[in-house]
Amino acid sequence: RNAAAQLREESHRKLHQSISKPEHTVAVERIKLHFSSVFEVGASSPKTKEGSTERAGSFIAKRLTKLYRRINKVSKELPEPDSADFHQLRLWCKKQKYSAEFFSDLFDKKKFEKYIDAIEGLQKRLGQANDIVAMGNIIEQLGPVIAGSAGPEVEITLKLALLEWRRRNLTQQKKQLKKAWNKFREQKPFWQ
Repeated sequence: RNAAAQLREESHRKLHQSISKPEHTVAVERIKLHFSSVFEVGASSPKTKEGSTERAGSFIAKRLTKLYRRINKVSKELPEPDSADFHQLRLWCKKQKYSAEFFSDLFDKKKFEKYIDAIEGLQKRLGQANDIVAMGNIIEQLGPVIAGSAGPEVEITLKLALLEWRRRNLTQQKKQLKKAWNKFREQKPFWQ
């Protein structure tokens, strides 16, 4: 595994350890309990721009739908991994996943799990493609260091080998990413 993937996994592990602490768990459960009770009894949630109130379930569904539409609006086709649209797609997927997980107790568990499986697969492939693209930047930064210690011939040979590795891996990753994208696009929003 590459260093970026290991760093990401370590950060996620630390985050999960932090939010698993009793003081955080209690706060999260209180918020979930509040929303689930509001959702079930139909009490009002925050006011809309028009000044009316809406049920919590409707409020949550609107927020999840807004994120879902943004993901799909970024592109009907997958953007290139080195584009701003690709980065935006990664951000919206992350927000969608975290929002969906937070409110998951309010919706059908089977539908939720199918949806989350698809978005997690997409996030994984988006991250891997991003890591491969980042490799190009690292290669450029290493060039002068290598040239200073081993000479320009070694620098050129190493750069060419690394760029070929990047090209092959990115080509393969794009195929996997396309599959994950299609799987996500086939999923119906679990909150509807």
